[in-house]
Amino acid sequence: AALQTVCEGAGATALALLQSPQPPAITSILATLINEIAGAPGELALVLDDYHLIEGQAIHSALAYLLDHLPPQMHLIISSRADLPLPLARLRARGQLVELRADDLRFTPEEVAAFLERVLGPALSAEDIVALAARTEGWIAGLQLAVLSLQDREDAGRFIQTFSGDDRYILEYLVEEVLQRQPASVQSFLLDTSILDRLCAPLCDAVTGRDDSRAMLEKLEAANLFTVALDSRQRWYRYHRLFADLLRHRLNQTAPERLGMLHRRACDWHERNGLRAGAVTHALAARDHERGAGLIEHIVRSGAIHSETDTLLRWLKALPDELVRSRPLLSIAYAWALLGADRLEAIEPWLQDAESALERGGLDERETRRWLGHVDALRANIASLAGRFEPAVELAQRARRRLPEDDLPGRSLAALSLGHAYAFGCCMDVGEATRAFTEAIAISQAAGNVSLALAAMTRLAGLHSRGGHLRQAGETYRQALRLAAERGGGPLPSLSEVHVNFGELLREWHELEAAVDHLSEGIRLCKQGGRLADLVHGYIFLARARQSQGDTNGALITIQKARLLADGALEASQSTQQAESRTQAWLARLVAENQAWLWIAQGNLDAAARWAQQCGLEPGGDLEAGTSAEYATLARLLTVQGKPEQALELLARLLAESQAEGTVWNTIHLRTLQALAWQAQGDTAQALAALGLALSMAGPEGYIHTFTDKGPPMARLLHELRERELRGTGGHRETAGTANRTLVAYIDTLLSAFGPDVGADRLAPSVPSVPSALIEPLSERELEVLRLLAAGLSNREIAEELIVAIGTVKKHTHNIYGKLGVRSRTQAVLRARELGIVEE
Repeated sequence: AALQTVCEGAGATALALLQSPQPPAITSILATLINEIAGAPGELALVLDDYHLIEGQAIHSALAYLLDHLPPQMHLIISSRADLPLPLARLRARGQLVELRADDLRFTPEEVAAFLERVLGPALSAEDIVALAARTEGWIAGLQLAVLSLQDREDAGRFIQTFSGDDRYILEYLVEEVLQRQPASVQSFLLDTSILDRLCAPLCDAVTGRDDSRAMLEKLEAANLFTVALDSRQRWYRYHRLFADLLRHRLNQTAPERLGMLHRRACDWHERNGLRAGAVTHALAARDHERGAGLIEHIVRSGAIHSETDTLLRWLKALPDELVRSRPLLSIAYAWALLGADRLEAIEPWLQDAESALERGGLDERETRRWLGHVDALRANIASLAGRFEPAVELAQRARRRLPEDDLPGRSLAALSLGHAYAFGCCMDVGEATRAFTEAIAISQAAGNVSLALAAMTRLAGLHSRGGHLRQAGETYRQALRLAAERGGGPLPSLSEVHVNFGELLREWHELEAAVDHLSEGIRLCKQGGRLADLVHGYIFLARARQSQGDTNGALITIQKARLLADGALEASQSTQQAESRTQAWLARLVAENQAWLWIAQGNLDAAARWAQQCGLEPGGDLEAGTSAEYATLARLLTVQGKPEQALELLARLLAESQAEGTVWNTIHLRTLQALAWQAQGDTAQALAALGLALSMAGPEGYIHTFTDKGPPMARLLHELRERELRGTGGHRETAGTANRTLVAYIDTLLSAFGPDVGADRLAPSVPSVPSALIEPLSERELEVLRLLAAGLSNREIAEELIVAIGTVKKHTHNIYGKLGVRSRTQAVLRARELGIVEE
């Protein structure tokens, strides 16, 4: 709309897309708008005021996208009281950012003198001007208020000398001076309406009992009395934030007895106009708890129980506990709010209160059955996450029987809990789990519960990964990220889980930069939401990514962060519920096992051996539930310790268990460990056979780090298998044409992903390679981008070199990867050199 004031018709397509029933991703809409702006004549500047009020991560991301693709004739001017959550450092480094901060915005003494002389004339002496400049410290808002107070005042010098202190007290003093100089009717209007966050004439009339609010609001805006119009039609207004705060403070001081009445009137108006959230806010402010409770119950009944859980929790905390506990819907709403806040351990008492209240009656049979279904669904979710899978299945199925078809929040949570139990419990059923997660996603999206949909998508993607379907898992994670971006608003708790798990998948694919980006974002969101388990996983996966990047110190520092978190949580949980303590103990063991994995990769076998001893792990030990990862790491340790026989016996048992469970990723991992154990025992034929099985399972899905994590011994095995394939089954070099070209190309990709210490140059084949032909020729622009990639330039540097947008570079890079059949920059450069496209 702003752009259309200077460029007629601008954004018409974007606006139509935004208003469509199923709008595309915001980046797609922005791309359309950016292209329209790029074609507009002349320069323009877009001003975004009060940006500190924006909390939605989707908006920050969209603005960052706009900055990255800003047309050359467009400028952004953004005002904010807080630093912007945007890539400012990057813009600063490129000389594309001008910053005006508090010190820049203060008037100098000369500017103070010029301002006062212009608005007051010669009324003030030079000494008064210097004094006022010193007292306000050049603060423009304070000066403006001072001018309002000084108008028509005969004792200006004395007035200037009477106030002092910091900005807050100066402002408070001046506001009082301004108010005292306003007519009584204006003062009364300002004070009575200060309780409102937003003002419109009918609302102000209802609160004040007047009938001239429209004229009053227009008068206040015209007088620049800290009143801001919120729309072009001047229907809605607000007061300047500091002005409103001080008006409320004065109302509390001068007429506290009016507060209850004013809030009740505001509550009445909001309820009459269907604005129930506003009605709740004013009912609670008026301390009318019964009315507030009734309004919240109405919102809960409408099916909005899962949305805005932070707001719901804040409302319920404002009510007396005994009132909430006596009303089953409020107790259930409290449980839902705690679920949204990831405070599972605090939910059960509220569910017990809800059951007791439902048993006492008050609701009809259908309603009672419905809300008992919510109790079952919430308990099923807690049970499934705590590893109590059999009761979780029973509770989820009972919830489904009790809940009506149109109760989408309850049914989506029941489906999610059922899927989790089927996916991980002793009654493991991948088909049932997949159906349950798919149902949870569909119902959650229909209900508008994006957070629950993201949780179900993450579980479904995890199920795909366990089954070896990495590409399907990756697409599910991308769908989840798109859904979160389209939803907008503040960050969702379950979004952290998406980033963390997608980051680990990207690491497996050797997309290490992207993996670190997602893991870092996931960790940041985990810290915001207090999600301990996801945070620990985030640090574990980030440690693995650092190790994969060759940053051994960074890996150890990062895993230590995970260990401190897990050990601290375990210690804190010792005196709490047994289920919570079990969860924290499992987290602590998970961190310890991954730390041992890093020690082995870095050659610290003594530390790894101490870990195995402390955990009581023995090659012939019982494979209890949840210990397979520990025993797999033990098998790896036994191999590098020179005990391959023991490792092979243990791996045979682990493989049988993994194959029975259908965990393909784990089976591939165990096959690679088996290949290394056979290699250590000197049986190359068995080693290559095990490796061949692993490669046949892993190739179609692009596994990389399951192999490269095993270091030089795995690289040597891969190299040997490659040579055998090139020679053909008869072992004669002339039969190289019969080699499995797909397998050889896959092995080449794996070898190129090893670090420099185990790189392809150290394992150069003694026979000619057989590079596959390009799927499709590279365009001239793609060749330019590829050569710059090979020269070590970043995407930003390539964009500046070619004078194109960074998004264009990313698009070309994506096309290059596809045509070369690779997944990363390093692989692309190695493949291009192999094909002679770029020089060494």
